[in-house]
Amino acid sequence: MANDQFNDLSAAFSNIVETVGTLARQVVELVSTVVKTGCDIIAPLVKTGSDIIAPLVKTAGDLLEPVLRITSALPAKVATAVTPVFQGTAAPAPKP
Repeated sequence: MANDQFNDLSAAFSNIVETVGTLARQVVELVSTVVKTGCDIIAPLVKTGSDIIAPLVKTAGDLLEPVLRITSALPAKVATAVTPVFQGTAAPAPKP
């Protein structure tokens, strides 16, 4: 009689462990499927975004190129006189 109760308890414990193992495996499969699906969705979006942004950055660079040429062509005296004004270190204006 005691042996039957032990067998029943052992079988019940075995079933619980098997069920928990099955649930854990299914959770891992679900998480990996969600991650894979997310990557499959994001990859084309990132590629499209980079295809759109790259020409915009190039255009911005092309537009700023003449401005950079002008500022690099300024004589040293003008550049020295203008720099403190832009850095906020210029002397204050005289009071009227």
